[in-house]
Amino acid sequence: MNQVLDDLNKGDWVHIFPEGKVNEKKEYIRLKWGVGRLVADAKITPVVLPFYHYGFDDILPNKQPYRPQMGQKATIVFGEPIYFDDMVRNKLKEYARSFHEDHVKQIK
Repeated sequence: MNQVLDDLNKGDWVHIFPEGKVNEKKEYIRLKWGVGRLVADAKITPVVLPFYHYGFDDILPNKQPYRPQMGQKATIVFGEPIYFDDMVRNKLKEYARSFHEDHVKQIK
């Protein structure tokens, strides 16, 4: 994740699987917290573009022979971009206010 964060901080596009790996068995896998960490730790708040794809395993099955299968269909569904700028800004203000209040009370 540190390399991905470095890439984001350079303005690069990154694509991650929220399950933390490719879901070969098409079963539910608990989502990892990596996207939240990337949003929170990036120097510039990234835009998250959720998407779902299916059918690529029919085009290039993960079994021998590893050859593309012609005539197969794949679908990609894009969601609306998610902008976290306001949420990150509000959380920083909240943290700063809390930090200030805690330390001012200690000084008094």
